[in-house]
Amino acid sequence: MVLLLWVVALRWALLGNPLVDNDDNFYLYAGGRLWAGDVIYADVWDRKPWGMFAFYGLFDQFGPWRFWAAHCAAVLAVWGTGLGIVRLARTIAPATGAWVAAFLYVACLNLRRGYGIETPVFYNLLMVWAVWMVAALVLGRGKGDLKPSTLLGHGACAMALVGLAMQFKPTTVFEGCYLGLILLALAWRARVLPATAPLWRRLLLKLLPWCGCGLLWAGLAFLPTLAVALAYAASGHGHDWWFANVDSLFLRHGQPELRQQLKLTCAGGVLALAWPLGWLLGLRFRGAERGPWLFISGWALIALLAVIIVPGIQSYYALPLMAPFAVLWAPLWRAKAGKALLLVGLAVTTLWGEYTVGTLARDRTMGDWQAMQTALSNPAGCVFQYLSQGLVLEATPQAARCHVTNLPFPNHLADEEEQGALPRDTLQELARILALRPQYLVDKSKVGNADARPTMGAADKLFLDTVKRDYVRVYAHPRSRSHAHLSATDLYDLIIWRLRPGLKPLINPPSP
Repeated sequence: MVLLLWVVALRWALLGNPLVDNDDNFYLYAGGRLWAGDVIYADVWDRKPWGMFAFYGLFDQFGPWRFWAAHCAAVLAVWGTGLGIVRLARTIAPATGAWVAAFLYVACLNLRRGYGIETPVFYNLLMVWAVWMVAALVLGRGKGDLKPSTLLGHGACAMALVGLAMQFKPTTVFEGCYLGLILLALAWRARVLPATAPLWRRLLLKLLPWCGCGLLWAGLAFLPTLAVALAYAASGHGHDWWFANVDSLFLRHGQPELRQQLKLTCAGGVLALAWPLGWLLGLRFRGAERGPWLFISGWALIALLAVIIVPGIQSYYALPLMAPFAVLWAPLWRAKAGKALLLVGLAVTTLWGEYTVGTLARDRTMGDWQAMQTALSNPAGCVFQYLSQGLVLEATPQAARCHVTNLPFPNHLADEEEQGALPRDTLQELARILALRPQYLVDKSKVGNADARPTMGAADKLFLDTVKRDYVRVYAHPRSRSHAHLSATDLYDLIIWRLRPGLKPLINPPSP
């Protein structure tokens, strides 16, 4: 219960806030479209897995309370992940150290945009408990009491959880493969046959159940993805699914920002200090603890490699690393210096994270959201946003019913890396949308900044020329309440433009 209160306390300032993050809002919007009958990858396009949209769409059913529903679910997910971290850490660390690791995990989330409903907040829960299922087997083998039925059951549960996690983030397949290999190794060594039996018979009796276990575990891991793929193929949208989930990933060609690379590198480097610090503090893992420590270290390494090899880098990609490394920091509690280090680290991350959360809560308020809704309601009509907030697409009932494009994600028509990686030509699609004269356009002051967006001149120019000719500004949200340090070209993170008087939109919301 104390851990739950800790989670609520650290996330309290942003609970129910609709302006926490652009991606979160789009997931709710697209998920709601899915539950309304639209086809993901056809009617509304994105490359995220189908299961993620189905999950977020559940919250969208709560209407104006959808943000509270999603944030409360995130609180429960973080709490459940923390409890899983405690269980895992207890295999290699004292009880107090395990609990401190869980508290540290909760605090660290706020440092890398984990204060909202980003997908790692949810799939970390699935992966931690999947790893716990396998860690219990590793621990059981170390104690010499691993039963075949326990191995089969725990392995099945672990891989089923991995399958669900892959429907949030496909790169969890790397961690899933690692768990699968560990399970296969345990299964191979679990069955001991009499040495008097012929070699061929021993191999056959070992291989058959071993292969059966492997097929069962792999099948459970890939079942959700396979079911979605088959459903799309049966409905005639197999190509749409394949292009979004496979082809488009390799067609992106943008280079990650140096700033984002540095943030992710720093985060990964600090988390990975658990290994050298443990060695310097004289921590050695022997006996029953050695197996779980090696296993959890392997998990952390695979998670780190998965982040490194994924195309495109964002600072919040560090979120999946926080659970495995939080577990690895727990054993430091055994040393006096380690206790001090953990407590100082917990204090620093908590204060730093709360400063981040508090700043965001002041910069993006419910009053801001209500002002945006008011600006988009006079008169209500279709909305197109360009490099801004997906939230505005359902700011009013009329906007929610009007689907200007099947590429509604904020960055898809506005990012260099997406050119050639979408089902339509970005410039042609942007020109088509602007020719329809939606009632409202939404962007940010960064659009048109040649320094920040040197390769997006044609798209930005087309958008800005249309804005200057046909639209008037009716609302601007400052990026920061204390924005003296910002340049004039990056002053506003959301600007609403309304069609000039006398001009009529060529696209209107359908009747309810």
